[in-house]
Amino acid sequence: MPIGSGVTPRRILALVSIVICAIFPTSAHAQITVQRVADGLSAPLGFVQIPSDPTAQVILEQAGRVRLLKDGVLREQDFLDLTGVVLSGGENGLLGVAFSPAYATDHRVFVNFVDSAGRTVVARFVSAPDDLLHAENFLEKTEEQPYEKTAGDKPAA
Repeated sequence: MPIGSGVTPRRILALVSIVICAIFPTSAHAQITVQRVADGLSAPLGFVQIPSDPTAQVILEQAGRVRLLKDGVLREQDFLDLTGVVLSGGENGLLGVAFSPAYATDHRVFVNFVDSAGRTVVARFVSAPDDLLHAENFLEKTEEQPYEKTAGDKPAA
């Protein structure tokens, strides 16, 4: 084609790309599956890996319990129980949990929830060094809810 006809290397590359995609359609599909990991939960809303233990996860329940799943078994003892301070129901309740990136050494866990007064709370809990699978003792930051709905979301570590 003569120069100035509007054919550029970019247009040729685009045309070749379209032809290749038409001849070789992609066959990759998302492989998402659902697997039940525990029974006996009440309004579960989150599943978080404990970073220092590949065999331990926590499952969040809206009413304020953070349940421990260890070696595939749901433990009776909670990782953390906030049912006495959490306002549960609707968009309220336990909203999220994040482990410190250095959890194995600093033992810090951050929890976001709506308290019984309707305030958003971000609390820091510390696990005992001899029991990283149970958290207690906390410091908190409390904020009044600026709106009637939408309490919050997961905290960032």
